[in-house]
Amino acid sequence: MGRKRDFFLQFLFWMCVYLQSVKNEEPPLYFSLEPDCGSAVAESGVKILTCQSYSDPAPVYRWLREGSYVSAESVSGTFKMYSINRTAAGTFRCQATNKLGSIISDSCRMDVAYLDPLPTVQNENVNVQKGQGVKISLPSFKSYPFPPTVEWHLNANIMAEEGPNHQVTLSKDLVLLDTETQDDGSVYQAEILNGLNGQTSTTQTYTVRVSESGVSGLGPEIVVGPKDTTANQGDYTVDFECIVNARPISYLSTRWYRVSDGTETEIVQNAKYLLSGGYHRILTIKSPETSDTGLYRCKASYNNGQSYPPVVLDANLTVYESPVIISQIETQYVRDFSQNITIHCQGQGTPTPTMLWFFNSQIIQSTQKVTVSPNGTLTITFLDMTESGVYMCFARNEAGETKKATWIKVNSSLPEIIDKPENLTITEGSNARLPCEATGAPKPTVAWKKMTSSGPVDVVSGERTQILENGQLLIVTAVSTDSGHYVCNASNSRGSQTAEAFLEVYELPHKPVVTSVVQNPSDLRSINVSWSPGFDGNSPIIRNCGCRPMECV
Repeated sequence: MGRKRDFFLQFLFWMCVYLQSVKNEEPPLYFSLEPDCGSAVAESGVKILTCQSYSDPAPVYRWLREGSYVSAESVSGTFKMYSINRTAAGTFRCQATNKLGSIISDSCRMDVAYLDPLPTVQNENVNVQKGQGVKISLPSFKSYPFPPTVEWHLNANIMAEEGPNHQVTLSKDLVLLDTETQDDGSVYQAEILNGLNGQTSTTQTYTVRVSESGVSGLGPEIVVGPKDTTANQGDYTVDFECIVNARPISYLSTRWYRVSDGTETEIVQNAKYLLSGGYHRILTIKSPETSDTGLYRCKASYNNGQSYPPVVLDANLTVYESPVIISQIETQYVRDFSQNITIHCQGQGTPTPTMLWFFNSQIIQSTQKVTVSPNGTLTITFLDMTESGVYMCFARNEAGETKKATWIKVNSSLPEIIDKPENLTITEGSNARLPCEATGAPKPTVAWKKMTSSGPVDVVSGERTQILENGQLLIVTAVSTDSGHYVCNASNSRGSQTAEAFLEVYELPHKPVVTSVVQNPSDLRSINVSWSPGFDGNSPIIRNCGCRPMECV
């Protein structure tokens, strides 16, 4: 007795474990570890990317570069790349999949650091008139990052980033200002360093040749002006530059302004703004926000009493804000087969984000059945079992992307006949109705058969026979040959169920046939009538009725 009880308890335990495991099956819906590409890797180096998600059953992983698979399925979320070259750079995503659905991760950009050799060129002369400004541009070359670190040398001595008579631009070119005759013959050279892989290269030399201009004073003249610039909210800084020449340069004053509705507000150095050195040629805006979007103005004025007009240069800053999804999206939606579903996914950001939906990691294109509206609303009509899975909404703009995932679970069930046919007896000429209403997902199809001695025969709709939408079999003006054994079958992709009934159709009995009429000799007032019974209508005659005047016996 004790052994049976132990066995029974053990059976219950494992059954509970099984039921719990079935109950808790779920697809991957999020990444507990999103990919992080980190800093650039040097050519011939190694990069390891990692992601992790949770699901039951456990997910398998694949990696994509620029939307194409670059790895086989693996139970590990780790992807290793060896002997990397610059062509391997790109945007990577991780995909996690189990039998219930699939998701894709945030993207990360892997860059490969390199510095191509500079062109071999002999010394270049740079000609300029006394008092003028001139820009010495770096030769064309390819590098990541670009621009790399650049140090300019004057006569083999390292130069500062800026000085009274020179400025290194944001693109790492060198600007000379208010040149003097003593600058003639000066030799400049740039050393380029890729700090990510340690590569270095040196440009050709540039020899400045200063000629007399005969001019003692020059008003402000633009050499390098500010350019329209974009930044992302969350960037560390964003810069504008305004490099202006004048002679003598010491009388030049550069100021920066924020312009709103035509009104100038001068920018002073504080926690938000940084003005470079004592010359204010570069304006740095720290931690740009969307509120910093607008028009910025550089105004360079000559302050020694001369009537030179100031140089006024404008540039726009546009700060992008990463998108957010403000709609509440459930982690799971349960719908029955053939139902419709609508999920709203509204995004906000600057600029307005593009809304995209993915199904099991594949982008959804609108069809008559599945539509994705520009505002992010997903609508699926007449859900099918194949549409069970993970749906992801992405909001993307120039500042980045964000996403939310949900599991649409389409229920299915075996057919169940909820209104079964019962044996039916009717008289000829009446209508026969045999019900067979069924439920299930997908909606079951109901078919009828009549069982005959030669086998089952399909019942099809015709002049007197109809199978109604609710599965009912209707036989109009039934005749005796309609009698028989009927079977209905309700079936869908999950299975089937049958029910049966017998139909008997009786004809009205025929009247009896009189065979003789004989007067009763003992009672001349009566007669003896004899008859033979008529057709019984396929049902035993219960009684016969004889009639006297005004009476039936």
